[in-house]
Amino acid sequence: MPAADDFAVAIKARFNDDLKQMADDLVEGAVKAWDLGDAEIFEETITLVGDDIQYRLGLATDSAGWQGFQAGRVDAIAEAGDKFLWNLSPGAQHCDDCISRAAGGPYTLDELVETVGIPGDAPTECDGGCRCSLEAA
Repeated sequence: MPAADDFAVAIKARFNDDLKQMADDLVEGAVKAWDLGDAEIFEETITLVGDDIQYRLGLATDSAGWQGFQAGRVDAIAEAGDKFLWNLSPGAQHCDDCISRAAGGPYTLDELVETVGIPGDAPTECDGGCRCSLEAA
């Protein structure tokens, strides 16, 4: 899966960055709560920060999974010799970037790798929350 490997590196790096930021936020929240000197506030703050981290971890995991699925589709479509269409997910609200990508296709593999990206990992306004998909042209 050579094309998927190109995207896999970026997906892993982004997920690692997300995890690092979550860990930093958890430590920062704990230190601020500790500085207040009130055990009850400390416990409540850590609970709130922990709940937030759990929610963000769920989002990051969902996003990385979707990106991985799309990266796998890249190879399947490329092996068939097809070009790529950026497909807008029915019923979802779409950012202007995704609407442009959907209107701009079909894309070659080189265009996809070098400039367009894949849903959930492309430089779009919706960022990792993208639910668009790649389809064969």
